Amino acid sequence: MIDGEVVSTFVLPQYRDAVELYRQLYADGILDKEFATNDPTAFGAKQSANNVAIYTEIPINQRGSNTNEVANNTGKFWMYTPDLETYPEGVDEVYTKAFASPPISIHGLYISSTSSNPDAAWKVVEGFSSEELREAVTWGTEGEQYTLGDDGKKIPIAEGMSADDFRYGNHFLITWGFGANTEAQDALAEQSMGEEYWALQTQGFDQIAGEAEERGYALIDVYRFTGGLLTAPESIQAKQDEIDQFTAEATVNAITGQISMEEFDQRVETYKSQYAFVDQDWTKVLQDNMDLLVEVGALEASR
Repeated sequence: MIDGEVVSTFVLPQYRDAVELYRQLYADGILDKEFATNDPTAFGAKQSANNVAIYTEIPINQRGSNTNEVANNTGKFWMYTPDLETYPEGVDEVYTKAFASPPISIHGLYISSTSSNPDAAWKVVEGFSSEELREAVTWGTEGEQYTLGDDGKKIPIAEGMSADDFRYGNHFLITWGFGANTEAQDALAEQSMGEEYWALQTQGFDQIAGEAEERGYALIDVYRFTGGLLTAPESIQAKQDEIDQFTAEATVNAITGQISMEEFDQRVETYKSQYAFVDQDWTKVLQDNMDLLVEVGALEASR
């Protein structure tokens, strides 16, 4: 957002600067030649072969990666990239910070408008949303998944926590979100990593979590994941795949040298002429729903 209006990052000079930087990294052999086509298996193999030095990951997965690195004594430990001490002129520091992640992505519970017994259906939703269910699914049963210390604190039992019939219960967290077992999984990771490595893990995570809480949810996530409460304008929905394809191709082709930066600039101008309605329509929706967006956690709407 710039001065209360939605602006595609694709047209910003900072985006061009980033493309030019990645173009140089690609030419120098630093950026993975298959960055645009890697699948999880191929990328994992590159990590195992020590061919990855820096990558983007969500905190929950990064915790799991480090747990495995320590357990397998690989000599590797992934750290969050620290903030820059100073930022380039014209760069708003807030846009270098992570957004918060909605607890639910594409999952959810809904009651059909044709339900013959909506009150009973609502009780099902309440059940899945109960603290009792969250506790049972994330911590399990005393003696099987955890024990109690002298201070009453739960101590995870690694074997019980990793059992397939227990881990399957995470699928019941369809209103809490799959990150709702953070406390239990953190305790398990701390137990596995040891005090020294866990301190390194939480140091970076706490920083990212604090920044994300301050920034709130991304506007696009709110529109994707509110179960129809808020939806993208029909004009954008009809063209979204086409727009994504256009910007992705222009970006990747510029990075890999298939087009020049001058040709990339032409793609940006084409975007401005063909898809100007996107920013305009998003801005109108933003202004019409600003109070609701801020209420549900999209703090970006008020900036």
